[in-house]
Amino acid sequence: MASETQSNGRRIFSRIDYSPRFTFFAENSRFNSIQQISRLEGQYGFGRLTVGLSQEIQLLDGNDINLSTGIDSTVNRVNLDVSGRTRLNVYTTSLNANYSLTGKTFLTGNLSYTVSDYATLISSSIIAANAYINYTYSPKLAIGVGLAGGYNLVDSPSQSQIFEQVNALTNSSRRNPRSRNYKRVSPLD
Repeated sequence: MASETQSNGRRIFSRIDYSPRFTFFAENSRFNSIQQISRLEGQYGFGRLTVGLSQEIQLLDGNDINLSTGIDSTVNRVNLDVSGRTRLNVYTTSLNANYSLTGKTFLTGNLSYTVSDYATLISSSIIAANAYINYTYSPKLAIGVGLAGGYNLVDSPSQSQIFEQVNALTNSSRRNPRSRNYKRVSPLD
């Protein structure tokens, strides 16, 4: 469900999504699972600046973990690290900003906090931020370069890490960018 209003140069957008996935087995009911993804999102735009805030909750069960990778895209993949059935709860809060410098150049930034809470395995949380400068090459193509970094806090016995990335991206719809990143991961002492 989404709602969008515009008045006096201000744009307001809100969206609520709920996506359950049910898997039932006729002969092995112990493998039944319900996976749920909920997302609450809001955006406020005024002048050249647009800011957004979102909260996503993923309640996942089983070894075929259904992970959301962004707005309107879900990827099914087997979690090889788990090698069995487990419960995983993922909570993500994001603050986004987009500032239009000129008609063709714009800045984007994101600050996010993600908690991955496994029922029986090593859990972690990530604080991450990124910033990009982008150029609108054509109405359907934008390109950009940017920096990203963050801190991955992992439960014992694993080590927490700091990470940095230099990214280049192309965005053909301004909704689902394709990016190439080069990253350096630094374990903390």
